[in-house]
Amino acid sequence: PDIRPVDVMWDSFFAASWSPIGLPNANGCLIIAVTLLSRVYIYSSIGPFGTSDWIVIQDLAELIKKFYNFSAEQIQKSPKETLDKLDVKATSWSPKIYLPIKEENNSVIAVGTKNGSVILFSYNVTAEIILEFQAHDSWVSALTWSEWYTYDDKYAAFLVTGSTDGSVYVWEIVMTIQQNNTLIVALPKLSIGDKDNRDPSILALHDDSRKEKPPKLAVMKGCRIWTWFATDFPGVQSEMENSVVIVDLPFAKPSPITKGAAWSMDAQDLNVYTADGKSWIVNFEYGATPNLIEDRSEYISRMIFHGQYNETGEDEEKEDESGNAFEKELMIFGAGGSANGLFETICYT
Repeated sequence: PDIRPVDVMWDSFFAASWSPIGLPNANGCLIIAVTLLSRVYIYSSIGPFGTSDWIVIQDLAELIKKFYNFSAEQIQKSPKETLDKLDVKATSWSPKIYLPIKEENNSVIAVGTKNGSVILFSYNVTAEIILEFQAHDSWVSALTWSEWYTYDDKYAAFLVTGSTDGSVYVWEIVMTIQQNNTLIVALPKLSIGDKDNRDPSILALHDDSRKEKPPKLAVMKGCRIWTWFATDFPGVQSEMENSVVIVDLPFAKPSPITKGAAWSMDAQDLNVYTADGKSWIVNFEYGATPNLIEDRSEYISRMIFHGQYNETGEDEEKEDESGNAFEKELMIFGAGGSANGLFETICYT
């Protein structure tokens, strides 16, 4: 382990989120990234997207310090509990909001802090803080957005927040634009799962691309999945039903860490990946009881190892330093699906 003090450790990234495509003055997509030392940077490509260097175009940590009126001297003298509001632990960039004037199309960035608050930034050409609210009693560890829905002069989206204390809340973020004035509020809609001090490892939210069906949400903690199907769209003035269904995956004890989940295009299936290289498909038809329909672990391992090693001419069987043969094991570090649900990406070794 690295036992150097944190103030002399090399900083590194631990959370990031892509912007939607097509924002003003953006060359393709932007990236917001959070570091271990709570630096919050927005990056932009300086050349052809995907083939050039990336540069920092804005530091949101500085905006947060100004918002709370923290000077460099105050930061040095303030107790740790006070500084927790500056310690960003999660981020998520919302889909684009299509406003009446195309040039004003923007999006919203959410960041979650160590003191349980969520800060929202409106992003057009630059970011500016538009709302701060207390979402949890402990660290905000996960965030995810739904699409934005339009109703007259209102724009609404679901924001799902997860905390290290195990709580998961669904918020309705509503923006009202009247005579060049923008009002934004965060309305608590639903609590999902238990406040059991188990950090939700995955928040997977699915939006129907045609917006014909309300969103679906999967919350994962260990071998348990909490699923919630919204009964209505964001912005509709109705009570949300707490119709949460729990699915237990057949994991051995202790259960492995869930590293990724991806909805299929029609949100009928949820593909689940764990750190030990296992993968399952759980079927969620509307109105039906969810069920485990397939263990894809062998298929995923075979597809990755056979495809990779056959191309290089290497054998799947290796030898250790003593010359004993062993079979290479798959370890998954992350997984996710594309926006259209057609593709899945697995980070593995």
